Amino acid sequence: MHLAKIEEAFPDGPYYLLNTSHMSDRIKFIWDFHGINGKPTAEHHIKHLGEFVEAKNLKNILLGVEQLAQSHHIAYMVVDKEMMDSLRAILKPNRGQFYNES
Repeated sequence: MHLAKIEEAFPDGPYYLLNTSHMSDRIKFIWDFHGINGKPTAEHHIKHLGEFVEAKNLKNILLGVEQLAQSHHIAYMVVDKEMMDSLRAILKPNRGQFYNES
């Protein structure tokens, strides 16, 4: 995979920045994982999302894992708003929200 790991900037990672050349309105797709295996499952899900991004040659994608509570982790994928409908239908995230770049 050609994912640029950016753990230095985000030590709570893993985070991956994929071909980010421009920024516009962005949407954060979220997959929730609960329990003692939540973190490794979320990290594994990110690997598959990265493979999907590369296979489809998608641009301007941000992938990552966050811990929301002790037993609640999320895998997320940030996409341009224009790609939201088509990717949501294929990837079926649990939820989504607007993403603020700052």
